[in-house]
Amino acid sequence: MKDLEEKVKVVKSKADEIIDMYPQQSFVPNCQFDNPVGKLKVLAWNMVGTIWLRNEVQYTSVDVEFNNKNFHRNIMINDDYGAEFAALNYSGMILASKAIQGDLDEYEDDEAEDDEDMEIDGGAKDKKKQKQYSHIYFKPFSNIKNLKDWHYKLEKGEIIECLAIGTNWAAVVTDFGYLRVFT
Repeated sequence: MKDLEEKVKVVKSKADEIIDMYPQQSFVPNCQFDNPVGKLKVLAWNMVGTIWLRNEVQYTSVDVEFNNKNFHRNIMINDDYGAEFAALNYSGMILASKAIQGDLDEYEDDEAEDDEDMEIDGGAKDKKKQKQYSHIYFKPFSNIKNLKDWHYKLEKGEIIECLAIGTNWAAVVTDFGYLRVFT
């Protein structure tokens, strides 16, 4: 980031000082802006549509906006697992969240706590436990009755690096060196 700032300072001309506008950083599907504009982040963008992550005060949602409104209506789903990656095509969309790597002592403290000692915290403990695992969520766009949403929880400590989706498959690469293919 510092290199970019230094290059911008070097390239700056008199006109740039007056206008003081720079193009946004480029992005590709399955990545996020470092500094999201407002409360929106682009998770995926292609010819099928755009997947946005919208952070509101009380909830976070994943919004899918289709380029062809005749194909499918726009959808909004709750972001229960903290989506960080997404991919979509005409068969469906896949969302993935990364596990948070924490200190081993923190995990031991969470497990050692008794139910009696726990305070009512609105589910914060459950969310913290969910973030110990990476999650994958698939939502099909087909109207066929036998195709349903599915969810998969990876092993504890396994972190998703990237994902892809095809016509009848979805794939995830993890930091354990696994390529997990779902059909």
